[in-house]
Amino acid sequence: MKHIRKISAFLLTTVMLVMLMVPAMAATVNYAKVSPSITTLGLKEKLEVTEAGAKNPLVQYTLTLGTIQAYTDSGVTYGDTTKVENASGVNGKTMTHTAFAANDITGVGDKTENYDDSALVSAINALEFDRPGIYYWKITKSSSAPTVPELSNYNYNSSNDDGTALLIRVDDDGTGILVPTIGIVKTDTSGKPTNDAKIDTYVDQYPVKPGTITLQKTVTGNQGEKDRYFEFTVNLTGMDGFEGTTLTLDLMAGNSVASVAAAKYGEFTGTKDNAQTITVDGSGNATATFWLKHDEKVVISGIPNVTGTTGDAGYTITEATVTGYTTKYEVTGGNTVTETSGTSTGAQTLQKAAGDTVTFTNNKESTPPTGILLSVGAPVAGLAVAGALIGVTVAGKRKRESEDAE
Repeated sequence: MKHIRKISAFLLTTVMLVMLMVPAMAATVNYAKVSPSITTLGLKEKLEVTEAGAKNPLVQYTLTLGTIQAYTDSGVTYGDTTKVENASGVNGKTMTHTAFAANDITGVGDKTENYDDSALVSAINALEFDRPGIYYWKITKSSSAPTVPELSNYNYNSSNDDGTALLIRVDDDGTGILVPTIGIVKTDTSGKPTNDAKIDTYVDQYPVKPGTITLQKTVTGNQGEKDRYFEFTVNLTGMDGFEGTTLTLDLMAGNSVASVAAAKYGEFTGTKDNAQTITVDGSGNATATFWLKHDEKVVISGIPNVTGTTGDAGYTITEATVTGYTTKYEVTGGNTVTETSGTSTGAQTLQKAAGDTVTFTNNKESTPPTGILLSVGAPVAGLAVAGALIGVTVAGKRKRESEDAE
């Protein structure tokens, strides 16, 4: 019995020694160098419009690789980056796709473009590995235009644009031959891969309806001219990516007034044409001039690049100063600006969905001058007294003449 126990103890010790020797033996294996051999990573960019009436911008994304890193876990590093040949050729490489044109997607829908990874694939195939290891390059995703806060989920509900990496895993196939496996994988916020499940599509959503601005005019006061037209300039900004887009314009919405104002303009007369269309220029801005009188309004809708609660799209509305009037403006809807004295709203950021209603009120009052009736009344009173005295004198004279005649 004691003999059996001694043999068991010897075998256990031998197994433990072998287990300890295996890593050392593996480290001394002279592997033949191996390089990847791939034709494409197969990455795609998918753009989605998820609400009716929403618009997608002109946009193109770029994926930029960081510097090679060896994977670590629990203090153990898997691989040696200094032994990977030609790694510098992969460091900093970029991939882009064919740009999505503004309004490329009509209504709710999506469109997909492939990333051009030819330069990166060539650099990956030039890598040489002489030992097992796990290596990765953190990927940063950016857009050339516009700078819109997108929602990116890569098909797995992540909102972190930097949450992917190029992963190359080099394993011994069990026969002493190295086999590299390559793919794009999900990472944590530090850029470290969390698993080796491959990702092939980035998804960006534009789920927000375009914005709306309603400009309306009110005239008050006992001298307020309700048939007079007042001049307004509307400046729209921050519509990057929508250059050339024509916005929707509803002149004098809700009123029966014609789209061309031709009547009284105060200091000048004749006709002044309201803007009939508004088109986003090459800088992502637009400007239009309108003339409105009391109870008239204009609605500008389809204003793009309104994302989240607030977005990049903004506006400034300015009324030309008119002598004799005090001017106030008020903003309701997505923004709230209580009635404020002034002829300009200043820069406002357009709010999602609710839109803004901007009301300009011009007031003109006139108080009758005092003292005029009093100064006129004194001579009138004097004349009345004089008339009365003359009447008494004449009556007395006639009475005496009548008595003498008798």
